[in-house]
Amino acid sequence: MISFTGNGGNGRIALDDLVIPSLYASDPTKNCTLDTTVKPEGDITSSLMGTSGYSTLMFEDLWPGLGDYDFNDLVLGIKGEKITTSKGVLKEIQLTILPRAAGAAFDNSFGIAFPHIPVGAVDQVTGTVKGNSEIFNYLANGAEANQTNLTVIVLENVRTVIPSINNPLLIGGTTSPEVAPIRISIKIKESANIQGSLIQAESMNPFLIANQERGREIHLPGKSATDLVNPSLFGTAADNSMNGTVNYTAKDTNLPWAILVPDEVPFMQEQTPITEGFLKMSEWAKSKGNNFTDWFMDKPSYREKSKFFTK
Repeated sequence: MISFTGNGGNGRIALDDLVIPSLYASDPTKNCTLDTTVKPEGDITSSLMGTSGYSTLMFEDLWPGLGDYDFNDLVLGIKGEKITTSKGVLKEIQLTILPRAAGAAFDNSFGIAFPHIPVGAVDQVTGTVKGNSEIFNYLANGAEANQTNLTVIVLENVRTVIPSINNPLLIGGTTSPEVAPIRISIKIKESANIQGSLIQAESMNPFLIANQERGREIHLPGKSATDLVNPSLFGTAADNSMNGTVNYTAKDTNLPWAILVPDEVPFMQEQTPITEGFLKMSEWAKSKGNNFTDWFMDKPSYREKSKFFTK
């Protein structure tokens, strides 16, 4: 309703029920100042790993052989967030990766595969660390080429960020030069309509590429390799893959070559088997993950702390 009052230059207009589209509502009781308590529908940011701190990734790089099984060939902290629209459509993945140790003699690489994201759904990948490697090819959007689903090569060569095998890097202090976290951004085309609920820590597929041999991929137990793996390696040496299945566990012990745990945990001294530090890990592996699911935690009788690396 609009009404006119007054005469000549003293005239006034009273407005009622007049709606002006805006990003924010205004409060007529406060001279129509912005009322920021009323927000439009917007993007939603949520934890990708399920924890606010770092989770820990550890790799043994001699697959399909067991090697010394010290699991300090590559140790990384990892945390992340995903951004979705108000309708749950994935827009972006943000990862923070902290190199902690590289006790390997090999020049290894590190990548993450996303089986629920077709490579064509990716708008742009940024933040990866190049290392003058000749084994990788990339699409214009920054994803690895010749893959059906998104594969991000985070580190072409770990030696780019941790140059010495003699000084493993520690969170909160190091005998090596300080290394900043690696921050990865993966922007997804909204038109791809990928549901954010599909992208969780369990659906991510981090892996190590051993000694600049692109087909020698080392994944978490039960995870599938990417399109570029060398399939002739499965079922050889200690690897338990049989009849076309891929599980990345050892034949006799069911132990893995890669571990992801939702906590910051210590890593082993050089050439000290991880099972001598985490005392319940062997039983966890033999039970195929059914027993001692908390094997990595700092509980009575769970750890032999003298076996862990210290400065």
